[in-house]
Amino acid sequence: MKIVLILLLLLPVWVNAEVYQWQDAKGKAHFSDHTIEPDAKKVAIQTTQGVYRIKTIYDGDTVVLEDGQKICLLGINTPEISHRGNQADAGGNEAKSWLIAKLKDGKVRLETDVEKTDSYGRTLGHLFTENNEHINVLLVAAGLAQASIWPPNLKYANE
Repeated sequence: MKIVLILLLLLPVWVNAEVYQWQDAKGKAHFSDHTIEPDAKKVAIQTTQGVYRIKTIYDGDTVVLEDGQKICLLGINTPEISHRGNQADAGGNEAKSWLIAKLKDGKVRLETDVEKTDSYGRTLGHLFTENNEHINVLLVAAGLAQASIWPPNLKYANE
């Protein structure tokens, strides 16, 4: 756990705007913010942008847009709410309530990163309010989420 904390604290020093990918001898993909392998290829970071209304807020880091896209907020993790017979984690309901209050009656702008979806088929994204407030970052700043950085999705890692 201490190593993860140290890495997260040092991440802003290491991260820059470029991401490189290569495969090892076993075919496993690796990512880095600098070229350490001669065969590394620069990953083009393309973002998807659109403005949407929120249809449903499942929990502190999962929403559904009016067009049906299920969005998992990228770069963060909030405590779980009660579901499937499991009790809520401490702070889960607070994160969801905060998100509902912040996004009610407004529109959001969606930005994606290198990976567009997760293993559950959800769109991985960053949400911004009409006032350009970065929801993902605000949840962390409010103490309702923790940063959860997974390369190659480094677009807002410094924030």
